[in-house]
Amino acid sequence: GQRHHLRQARKYQKSLRRMVVGGCENAHPLLAFLVAQEQSLNKKSIPNFALQAGYDQGIDCLAKSQFVHLEGLLNEKAGFDFASRGQLTKAEGYFSRALHIYKDDWGATAKY
Repeated sequence: GQRHHLRQARKYQKSLRRMVVGGCENAHPLLAFLVAQEQSLNKKSIPNFALQAGYDQGIDCLAKSQFVHLEGLLNEKAGFDFASRGQLTKAEGYFSRALHIYKDDWGATAKY
């Protein structure tokens, strides 16, 4: 269940943190993605501004590292999370950025 997945995610985060400290540049954006995802699982106990900050930090890190597919995915995930909280304007912004990334930056044709 969810507890098992959280344990696995924390295990991967620990490995990625060691890789970041060791100088692996590709590990940092993946770590940012996992941290944002874990934070979203605890979304009921976290205020909107903190959830948004976590997503934005992960998205920025992925964009700077040119992990375009994960940047689009994290924008989409943020959109779903904010829509489930009734924050439809905020959700629409994340969905719009995700579609832009999928279409214009990644060249996908099936998402829009």
